[in-house]
Amino acid sequence: MDKLEIKLRMLTPLWTGGADGQSDRARETGIIGSLRWWYEAVVRGLGGRACDPTEGGCIYKREQGESHAQAYERLCDACKLFGCTGWQRRFRLSVQVDGFPFDSHFCLATLDKAGSFNHWWLAKIFEESIGARLPFGNVNMHVQFLPDSTGYQAAFQGLLSLMSLYGGIGAKTQYGFGRFDWTERPSAESAIRAIRNQLDSQHLSAAPHPPGYYTLRHFWHLHCLVSDEDPLIQKFKGATVVGDSRTFRYWQDTYLPVSFDIRYKLPGSTSLGLRQSYRMEKGKMAARAIFGTLKGEKRGSRVFVSHLYKEKPSEPNYSLDVWGFTETDLMDKIQGYLRKMFTKMDIDQTVTGPQLLEDATTVPQT
Repeated sequence: MDKLEIKLRMLTPLWTGGADGQSDRARETGIIGSLRWWYEAVVRGLGGRACDPTEGGCIYKREQGESHAQAYERLCDACKLFGCTGWQRRFRLSVQVDGFPFDSHFCLATLDKAGSFNHWWLAKIFEESIGARLPFGNVNMHVQFLPDSTGYQAAFQGLLSLMSLYGGIGAKTQYGFGRFDWTERPSAESAIRAIRNQLDSQHLSAAPHPPGYYTLRHFWHLHCLVSDEDPLIQKFKGATVVGDSRTFRYWQDTYLPVSFDIRYKLPGSTSLGLRQSYRMEKGKMAARAIFGTLKGEKRGSRVFVSHLYKEKPSEPNYSLDVWGFTETDLMDKIQGYLRKMFTKMDIDQTVTGPQLLEDATTVPQT
């Protein structure tokens, strides 16, 4: 099999970005970027090597008298699939979005009043997106593998499965975008085995990764269920909108785009919100290291928060996913912070990267 046809159902809108700062259509480059980002984290967790393309990265070049195999082996495990200078990506990807009947436009919401910090920040960061359409619906992926890419199909499906279970696709997942469902996904254990088997077939490059790189070995995920009757949910339904109010009202019984309030600081409180709670406990610099900062040396967030969403509108609970690439003890703190915000919330599932890796090494019983 050298071709895959995959249908994803977006649970929160897809963001793939563009040169103008908007995300009014599904761009393959944004999806491929997120696929590679997750693949690098899984590869590092499995003991493989993933370079940093922003700092030079791999180059495929045959020196004089050198064979293809020798030049190929210098590539990191991620570049072998996703390509680099001189080496073509092993697959071609095209995507098409079958949108919902309602024409959705960009919107985020906050309990802050217009002009106050959360509202001001979101309006500033997403200024170019206000008024733009936002892809939301079914994403049809057509993946064509090159003839010499035997085995990568299973690894690709495994990668997409892990992203569906524990993360998101596209960009700005820290702002709640990109959660999706894939009904035909393999299990997490099968997914990791498929990627591990591919790495083994390519002579796994067991190399240490630099500190601070995202890796499945330092990963955790929480799936929470929040009752529709939770007081904070009711407040969110009356939130101030950045962007299109009509879209917000139409979808609010299916998804609430309020991840920023949850992740950053809950307006009206001095201690609620994940970053604010952690800052109160650990200090400003520690909070910047975990939740990211644009001040001084820029840091990306290591904690990601989905929007509140329902897989089916008739469900009595909203789902909330929080995941992080940190030591797993932070997961316990995050649970405590969430319980202070939501009084009618249950932790439906917890998982850690080490647990996933251990489960994947267990030989299935026959």
